[in-house]
Amino acid sequence: MRKFFSRATGSGPSSTRHSSRSSSIGGQTWSSAIPDAACPPSPAPSYHTIDPSLPDAIKTETSVLAQAEKGPLHDQKTQEASPPTRPAQARSSGPTGFSVLYAAAVHGHLGTVKLLLGEGGVDLEGRTKAGATPLIGACSGDNAPVVKLLLDHGADIATKDRSGWTPIGAAASNGRLEIVRLLLDRGADPNPQMRGGWTPLHLAARKGHAEVVDLLMSRGADSTHYNFEGETPLHVAAMTGQTEVVRALLKHGARITALDKRNQTPIDLASPKGHWDAVELLMAERERQAGRAKGKKS
Repeated sequence: MRKFFSRATGSGPSSTRHSSRSSSIGGQTWSSAIPDAACPPSPAPSYHTIDPSLPDAIKTETSVLAQAEKGPLHDQKTQEASPPTRPAQARSSGPTGFSVLYAAAVHGHLGTVKLLLGEGGVDLEGRTKAGATPLIGACSGDNAPVVKLLLDHGADIATKDRSGWTPIGAAASNGRLEIVRLLLDRGADPNPQMRGGWTPLHLAARKGHAEVVDLLMSRGADSTHYNFEGETPLHVAAMTGQTEVVRALLKHGARITALDKRNQTPIDLASPKGHWDAVELLMAERERQAGRAKGKKS
């Protein structure tokens, strides 16, 4: 039986195909400007799929937020120039909901995060208006030391924001191999469902992160999961022309005969878009499987 995800866990996406997407984060509009060739039929959440950058609105909201965005609150010169961060300041946030800890975590400022956690009074699970925690923000960037520190202090590895984004989903979508490995080593589920039925494997496949795909598959990610459009990660990789991802998925046994809701196989999706390298790989695998089946019958 095909394993379509239930829509009960979150709001489903529109079936409309888009060539670019915008998401609202705490009143700020973000656009991922995804090219047509890389646009999946079932719109994936986008605000954690771009390199993290705080909206201009929070950069000058308070001196504490500004310091966290710029970096080392623990720096001696900084401490001489202004009083050390106090718990009340550490808990402060602007109208977007971005806290000092979130600002420091998303920018990878390890020293600032250490100071804030050491001061006490900060909310490790404090959320932005979009529901993102500092751990989710840190996992979006190349911030493995910050991620490790947050986990060491007890950050929830399975947390989800309002769209269903998890730390491992944010890391996989952005190709953060070291962070994905760290999260898996700490017990993260490789198959959490996000908005639209997307899993970390779908997200990494769409963005062409073959090494992340290989790692996820080797650690229990399920290539037979379907999103709400009935697409497996192989469908997503084929339609976006991610040849190395197709290769990685096939190596781990992804099904080339899987059908989406339009009764299309991965080859059917790759061919009209001219992704011939991916088509050749898929056809070669189909012939190999046909030959193997014929050999078993004879």
